[in-house]
Amino acid sequence: MLLLTNSLSFLPYKRSFFLPDALPSLPPPPPFPFLNPNSRHFRLPPNPNSNVVRGVRFDGPVVEIGQVSQTEDGDLVIETCVTRTLTPALTLEQGLQKINEVVEEFKLNPPSTPSGFHRFQVAVPPSAKALNWFCSQPESSAVYPLFFISKDTENPSLKSLYVNETRGVFGIGAAVYYTPSSFSSSSSRIKRYLSNESTSVIAYGFMDNNYDQESSFMKHEAGSYYFFVPQIELHEYEGTSILAATIAWSNSSLCTFEDAIHSYELCFNQASCHIWPTAKSNHTMNIRCTLRKLNLEEDGTIPMVYMNTLSSRRKYVVADIMALKEAPSSCQFCIRLSPTIAVASNMLDQAHKMCYSAQDCANINTVWASLIIEECCRLGLTYFCVAPGSRSSPLAVAASTHPLITCIVCFDERSLAFHAVGYARGSHKPAVVITSSGTAVSNLLPAVVEASQDFVPLLLLTADRPAELQDAGANQAINQVNHFGSFVRFFFSLPAPTDHIPARMVLTTLDSAVHWATSSPCGPVHINCPFREPLENSPSKWMLSCLKGLDFWMSSAEPFTKYIQVQRVHAYDDCCGQMSEIMNVIKGTNKGLLLIGAIHSEDEMWAVLLLAKHLQWPVVADILSGLRLRKLLTAFPEIEDDLLFVDHLDHALLSDSVRSGINLDVIIQIGSRITSKRVAKMLEDCFPCSYVMVDKHPFRQDPSHIVTHRIQSSIVEFADYVCKAGFPHMSNEWSAYLRMLNAMVARELSFQIYARDSLTEPLVAHVVSEALSAASALFIGNSMAIRDATCTGVVGQAVVIVLQT
Repeated sequence: MLLLTNSLSFLPYKRSFFLPDALPSLPPPPPFPFLNPNSRHFRLPPNPNSNVVRGVRFDGPVVEIGQVSQTEDGDLVIETCVTRTLTPALTLEQGLQKINEVVEEFKLNPPSTPSGFHRFQVAVPPSAKALNWFCSQPESSAVYPLFFISKDTENPSLKSLYVNETRGVFGIGAAVYYTPSSFSSSSSRIKRYLSNESTSVIAYGFMDNNYDQESSFMKHEAGSYYFFVPQIELHEYEGTSILAATIAWSNSSLCTFEDAIHSYELCFNQASCHIWPTAKSNHTMNIRCTLRKLNLEEDGTIPMVYMNTLSSRRKYVVADIMALKEAPSSCQFCIRLSPTIAVASNMLDQAHKMCYSAQDCANINTVWASLIIEECCRLGLTYFCVAPGSRSSPLAVAASTHPLITCIVCFDERSLAFHAVGYARGSHKPAVVITSSGTAVSNLLPAVVEASQDFVPLLLLTADRPAELQDAGANQAINQVNHFGSFVRFFFSLPAPTDHIPARMVLTTLDSAVHWATSSPCGPVHINCPFREPLENSPSKWMLSCLKGLDFWMSSAEPFTKYIQVQRVHAYDDCCGQMSEIMNVIKGTNKGLLLIGAIHSEDEMWAVLLLAKHLQWPVVADILSGLRLRKLLTAFPEIEDDLLFVDHLDHALLSDSVRSGINLDVIIQIGSRITSKRVAKMLEDCFPCSYVMVDKHPFRQDPSHIVTHRIQSSIVEFADYVCKAGFPHMSNEWSAYLRMLNAMVARELSFQIYARDSLTEPLVAHVVSEALSAASALFIGNSMAIRDATCTGVVGQAVVIVLQT
């Protein structure tokens, strides 16, 4: 599949609409013509010496008509493009709504030009959603094409999609497309000029493949091609994602402005009605189910090409469209061209062979173990941390042989468990820990306690001796029932595998445990798994009757029990009544402070930044927030101008005059936990005041007992509610004081760090944070090092800080 980027300029007058700095820079735009299926055509102003190719749009810089007269026959046609960039949206759903609102205005006030190319785009949260959006589209889609393109360039596979939550591009519909049959002359005679001074537009398609839309037929044919610009697309980057809609029309062809609007509305209605909910997890199940249902043809010979053909003089000429085949390519995508044609590359692997069957298992132990592992995979748990041991062999073998599961092996259970905590903290998905019986289970306790306290989901599968070996002096046999006490959200001790118990009991137990682990408050769950011998794959007769009722499960890719949470109908009205008090508190603020505590996901960070922009309050970002060093600064370059981050408050509070001079009347804390003792003492000294704490779990995180309003809500939901209200600006004197204080401390710290010739801990923290790149992660496991990073970390580096304390 071929991907082309193209820049669009304006004739006969030059009128530019550029992407703001808030959006990421796209690769330099290569040349690209646009043709529609109805052979719509666009012409230059009258010139007796110009020759126009029927059906081609030229997109490039302003060109003098005299230049056109010097070109060869069939050179170029010029069209207009206007891009409008909207303010960033809190969620993908809100981004769609923003675009639809401006398109509705555009529809009521159509432009007077007989043809046009208009693009509306908005920045949305950066977490990976494109693949889920593609998989959420109905099997009987009313709009085509539909596609997902992966950005994974290192050995992409179906397994990598599951494990990495790969970023990519989702598109639906075609605003503009063309095929060689639309040309009245050879495509080798077409040339385009381009400039990188205007907005880039990306087109997607195939080379050397002939797709007939009327007959819905596709075949390999040298020299053929099919390209299109999506009607709606989501392009995912590291710091942000761009949602865009494109509307193109020409009154001189069969596609009028009304037709273009109608085409957009069809795409919008389907895309907005079939979107993966922001709060919904388990994207793995969504992918597997979709790929099973689609009539996909896996073809690794069809590449997608990323074009970057701008010359050093910022102008480039392509004489032969077939030369585009030489561009760099991506080889992982899935595109649905019609109800009967769908093409994929590196998306299926063994997906068509993944119908599960337990009937070939050698013994009942392997039956139960394979059921446990398969259900984990269907629930989205594909990362297993295995501590080797004899009693856990059935589980370890089943996990290591599953095609979609990644296994990490470590002999030290304590280290392994902390590794699992780190994975779950970073991925927001439970890691699965498999251990043998006895003291191996006890070694998990420190990590289990930390996961419980920090609301990190884990699934513990601990092997055990059967009941007849308990309290009988058997080796490695201890009481493992409720071994972790109140530090786990859920515990269940399975019976030893037997064919006298329906095997579906194992599946429902796994489903319940994972639901507990991933529901607020998240945390570790423990399933104890006793096994009798044989522990290897030795044949032993068992009755197939224990699999009764599992036929539908084996033929699908879904979990046995799907947990569905339904919001109460009157929940929103109840919330409005309770939140009105919070709104009144915020409106009456003279000296407010937005304190950002422990948050973890990109979408939460995105929501906090939009909330901070809306409130215009001074912001203190704890090192646990991920915003102390501005992880998302690249998506919001105007933050340093629009917002006041008081990065050095902790150090400033060493001064008695500063401590006595700060008197807050309203504090909003996002996220439960903060690390700075001096900031915590300052907040306590400011009491009594209005103190609002927001987090999605119900637990009390108030060691000073000063919280006056505890809001149990996701950060995105709270930000959404507050951002819809208007608030007066606070005192400029308060903000000016904190700005001056922060700048003064920053200068003093910089002087003190570099004034000494010796190596100091603050210098190390400063230099390390300055040297880290955007792709780096820093693990800090000591309280003093955490304080050093808080005080002297360099602002402006795109660094992920992961803490283990």
